[in-house]
Amino acid sequence: MLLLGSLGTIVAWLTQDADPWVFLQVGAAGALFVYFLTFVDIVLGLAILIGCVGLSPEISIGGVEHLRLEDFVIPALLMAWLLRSGQNREPLAPSGLGGLVLAYVAVLLASTLVGVAAGTTRLGEAMILLGKYL
Repeated sequence: MLLLGSLGTIVAWLTQDADPWVFLQVGAAGALFVYFLTFVDIVLGLAILIGCVGLSPEISIGGVEHLRLEDFVIPALLMAWLLRSGQNREPLAPSGLGGLVLAYVAVLLASTLVGVAAGTTRLGEAMILLGKYL
């Protein structure tokens, strides 16, 4: 907890009233840090993710709105978990959510296409949010 508290304080201090590009650099560095920590302990990576969800501000960079630190941490956490599971040859536990996940993806894609076709959202922003939610 001391490590997480220190990390959160450093990230908040570095990004306070800073240029959004500084936030992007801190987010990418934090994602790399979480990637390496997840190889050590998956629970520690999840704890950092929970802290990011609760504490990170929302910014816009280069026309991309609604970016947060967890947008960088989640892919790093997922990649580290998949690589670690593959390295240790751990089988994935069946969840029974396959059909529900496919329905979620179908609704997500359909609503994105309708929004882009209706002109209520831009394709670039829709693709970033689509990747974020997938």
